[in-house]
Amino acid sequence: MTVENKGTYADKLMLYVPPVKKDMVKKGKEILKREGKTLSQWFLEQLEQYVNLHSPGNPQQRLDVIVKSGKPYTAPKTCKFCNKPPITWAIHVSGREYPVCQKHAEQLKTHPKWKVNNC
Repeated sequence: MTVENKGTYADKLMLYVPPVKKDMVKKGKEILKREGKTLSQWFLEQLEQYVNLHSPGNPQQRLDVIVKSGKPYTAPKTCKFCNKPPITWAIHVSGREYPVCQKHAEQLKTHPKWKVNNC
């Protein structure tokens, strides 16, 4: 992986794609095009989600703290769509619950297939 900077242009990230994954990348680009996104946009969204979830690091806990509290630390819930806390709502789709922020809960309340609940 290399990152190039051409002065005033945005950084360019080049990734190695093994030959066996070329068809997958092509299909992914086609799907993203139908959704009105580019591979770059999708990649940056995925990277942002990953950084939001992992930037503090995976906290190491001492066993005495876990035993004393009775449970290990768990990361706070984040919105299914924007990965930002605080989460006070959940959507229910096909019997599964997904956490969402208030902004996305308001947008999804009108969706005919999704049930939105305040947690």
